[in-house]
Amino acid sequence: MMGAIRRAALVATPLVFAAGCGAPQDCDPARDKSIFKVAGCVASPQGYQQRVDRLSQQADQAEADRAAAEADRRSAEGRRDTAATRAAGLRAELASQQTRSIALERDIQAARQRSRMDQQRLGRLEQDLASLRAEQDRLRGAPPSPQQQQHLQDLRRRQESLEQQWDRLRAATPSS
Repeated sequence: MMGAIRRAALVATPLVFAAGCGAPQDCDPARDKSIFKVAGCVASPQGYQQRVDRLSQQADQAEADRAAAEADRRSAEGRRDTAATRAAGLRAELASQQTRSIALERDIQAARQRSRMDQQRLGRLEQDLASLRAEQDRLRGAPPSPQQQQHLQDLRRRQESLEQQWDRLRAATPSS
């Protein structure tokens, strides 16, 4: 009986060893605990070397992905910096335009104020001119005395002066 067990063990051992060495599936030295599985993975061309090759390819791919991600990050930083520079330039231009706008508004206010003052002056000149013409008309009908003739000449000079001022003021005042 002992001989039969020995014979069975001798026949079974190569079969078990052959099963372990045959076509190993997913060799992983961290998980392989059976001596037959380890022997099969070491001896088989699809064993541990295939796992090392696959892991090496995965590592190479991960490195390529990391390099691509780094290039994308640098590109994004460049775009961000360009956008920040452009935004700063636009903010500076906006501030400059706001300053010019404020100065222009002040100039417009000053021009309006000058225009109002010119209109008031123009009104006074028109009144003075009308008054002088009325006085000239009154004096034309009366016989002139030497004093009146002098006064008439003074009025004519004053009228000419007022008409010159009137012409200058009309030329300087924009039409509304």
